Amino acid sequence: PDLYLTDLKFEEGKKVGVKGSAYAKPPIFAMVDQMRSSKLFKNVETKYITGRVEEGTEISDFEIVASLR
Repeated sequence: PDLYLTDLKFEEGKKVGVKGSAYAKPPIFAMVDQMRSSKLFKNVETKYITGRVEEGTEISDFEIVASLR
């Protein structure tokens, strides 16, 4: 897979947070776009995308937050 989810949180007030890692940034942007076009989520935001290198491979860690409709 191009993208792995590492953490999923449901917060009071019907908020959701998703953390994960990807081998490139486009799958992260695609996930954000899909969440924004979904009937389940609103106010979808990328909190951060940070890069790191692991065993010679570039990996992007990310967090996305949204409210449930």
